[in-house]
Amino acid sequence: MVAALVWRPGDVNEAVAAVAGALLALAIGTATLTDVWRGTVDTAGVLVFLIAMMLVALIAEESGCFEWAAHQAVGLSRGNGRLLFVNLYVLGALVTVFLSLDVTAIMIAPIVCSLIRRARLSPLPYVMGCAFVANTASLFLPVSNLTNMLVYSLLGVPFWAFVRLMTLPNLAAMAVNLLVFLTLFRRQIPTCFSTNPKSPDLPGTRRARLIQGIGLGLVVLGLIAAGALGIPLYLPAVIGAIILTPIALIRRDLPPGRLLRGVSWSLPFFVIGMYTVVVAADRAGLSQLWAGLMASAGSGNLTSLLSIAFGSGLGSNLFNNIPMALVVITGLPSTNPSTMVSLSFASLIGTNVGPNVTVFGSLATILVLNAARRQGIIISPVRYLGVGALTTPLMILASTLVLWLMLR
Repeated sequence: MVAALVWRPGDVNEAVAAVAGALLALAIGTATLTDVWRGTVDTAGVLVFLIAMMLVALIAEESGCFEWAAHQAVGLSRGNGRLLFVNLYVLGALVTVFLSLDVTAIMIAPIVCSLIRRARLSPLPYVMGCAFVANTASLFLPVSNLTNMLVYSLLGVPFWAFVRLMTLPNLAAMAVNLLVFLTLFRRQIPTCFSTNPKSPDLPGTRRARLIQGIGLGLVVLGLIAAGALGIPLYLPAVIGAIILTPIALIRRDLPPGRLLRGVSWSLPFFVIGMYTVVVAADRAGLSQLWAGLMASAGSGNLTSLLSIAFGSGLGSNLFNNIPMALVVITGLPSTNPSTMVSLSFASLIGTNVGPNVTVFGSLATILVLNAARRQGIIISPVRYLGVGALTTPLMILASTLVLWLMLR
């Protein structure tokens, strides 16, 4: 199944691999239809949120909001390649934090690839930066990553407690990521590059960008308000999608065909399929191994947090971070209640920051590299592995150390 996710023979959708794995588990009896139903119920709110947010983001993309922001990043760089790298990294981080890493992978990555090709820049640092930031910046909010949403829903921690504990560790990981990349790619990132003085031809109209940009901002504010008030996070996302979609269709800012193609409608099948496969693996003893590691971690000291963060990061790179997050969830109930929250946050560092070593560690990584490949930019798995193996352990170490300091 992991091989199908990576190589995607015949450009098969990743959901097909997950569903095939689930059907195999059902066929051999390690999973049941009850497990499929339970996975559907347990993840329903998270999946509704993600689909609604992808729809809102798609409308903003069609009106040119993201491309306008990317061109602002180019303009603010004033022809400085390093500043352009930092600007695009910050743009990807902001989109990841407030709209989720999937939006960065699906909508920002193609824009970045197009920009660097037109500017005739070496694509490696900029594509790698886009792939990394989608994962690295996804710790801030529960809405930033599917793995966050799953663990957040299970733990029931207050929204602001999550933000308070995850902000500084995430900033530490991002700072390390930027410093390493600016050093590692110092020869590929030019000191100067030529910019086009003409205003770019953006999709949509200025009025459409203003309307959809305001709508997108209100949805983000609604998410923060909902989290602070303890309201389900999918409500503002769904309300935003219900209001903005008819406006975009009536104004013809969003072609109906684009609506059908632009949203990952297969995501629920991917997640539920993965859930079923993990339940099957749980019965084979996989989650018991993780539960044993969580139990042996004990008091939540620095050594314990590091073992959980690096362990979940290793699992994410071997099996993909979504099934690894599901393994974490199935192992949490057997964890000591006094250390459950601290160990859970350490595992989120592993499943969010950790999957930057292999090209299949995160679905976002797969999507970014596929977007680059469609524009003729090929980054080999070996090259990605080399960069990830150097950068990721440092990010996990830094963010876990900061988390430990926050918990003291």
